[in-house]
Amino acid sequence: MPVVTDRTIALIRTPEDITAKWLTAVLQAEGSLPAAASVQSLTSTRIGEGVGVLSRIFRVAPTYVCATDSANDSATDSASGSSAPNTVIVKLATEDLVPRFTADLLSAFAREVNFYAKWADSTKLRTARCFAAVQATDNSDFTLVLEDLSAARFQDQLQGCTWPDALASIEALAGFHAPWMDDQTTTAPAVGRPQPDLYLPLLNDSYLGMLPMLFQQNWDAAKSLFSEQLHPQVIAFGDRWGEHCEFMLTELMSPYTTMCHGDWRADNVMFTDGATRVGSAGGEVVLGIDFQLMGTGSGTYDVAYFVSQSIDPEVRVGRDRELVLHYVQALGRHGIAADADKVWRQYQVGLLFDLSYPVNSALAFETLPERGQQLLRSMITRASSAIVDTNACVVLPG
Repeated sequence: MPVVTDRTIALIRTPEDITAKWLTAVLQAEGSLPAAASVQSLTSTRIGEGVGVLSRIFRVAPTYVCATDSANDSATDSASGSSAPNTVIVKLATEDLVPRFTADLLSAFAREVNFYAKWADSTKLRTARCFAAVQATDNSDFTLVLEDLSAARFQDQLQGCTWPDALASIEALAGFHAPWMDDQTTTAPAVGRPQPDLYLPLLNDSYLGMLPMLFQQNWDAAKSLFSEQLHPQVIAFGDRWGEHCEFMLTELMSPYTTMCHGDWRADNVMFTDGATRVGSAGGEVVLGIDFQLMGTGSGTYDVAYFVSQSIDPEVRVGRDRELVLHYVQALGRHGIAADADKVWRQYQVGLLFDLSYPVNSALAFETLPERGQQLLRSMITRASSAIVDTNACVVLPG
């Protein structure tokens, strides 16, 4: 059914705005709730705290009533025959000013709203069904109403990704990249790419001006907090990370340019029953969420980010080339002929660049919840280990 993308429903900003009247309007406009039915009441619960930082997420459980119901009919029976969901997820912008500033700077909310409204159905990746995706016109406030995926099998990034799940996640990533990817035999992607002014390329003036400064501001704190996790070779590289930023971003732009997910890590990758999808043979299907950091670049960037942030060394060590080859072979199954040596080089560059993700949160470490602190420590451990194990610094100029 069509996603509600215009202002036929009210854009809401607070959990108090999640009312029965509002949700009725959403579901009726999207088409999953018939005009004769309505949401009689609902409960709303905050979820996901300590996992995401840019958004507030609520699980909403409605009860339905039909205008023609008799007094003896139940609310559940009144919605029978419709596709009205038992629960939905409502996603709103964070109220925390620091991450909100970052989100506004990156147009993170607009990227995700636009993806669900216009592009989700174009990908081969299973995503949450979207009922409504609405963006404010005068600021970055937004409202997303999404399928509740609580029945899916979630990964826990803190625990780390298992080897079978890692391979499945990379396989799905190749499917996400392929329709938008340039290869060595074509001059244009299989489908049009979203607007470049919103989905920025990895190499852009804003990143070049901001990222070296941000890394440098956090680096001393990172070295102090994570002295036991950082290998001396990585410390030496980190001391000069900003000098290499433009080189790394340039290397991560081509070849195999595509739309990158931007935040492909275990907490954003889950598994659902493929038998619930029309035409599926069953079994588990990889499902991706959180499209706030999508942008243009080499698909290998997503691979390196996933591996360096989500897989423990004891699972990964000695098998990096196997992971990269799995990605190359998966692209081949989607018609993209990628050179494994070129992808490997980009993978090494990606590992170096992705050290910035845990480092750039070092100054905020003490303000993070316990899980956030543990996750940051695991990410820096995994990133440092991957850089050393793959001898990634060999690709640096000079």
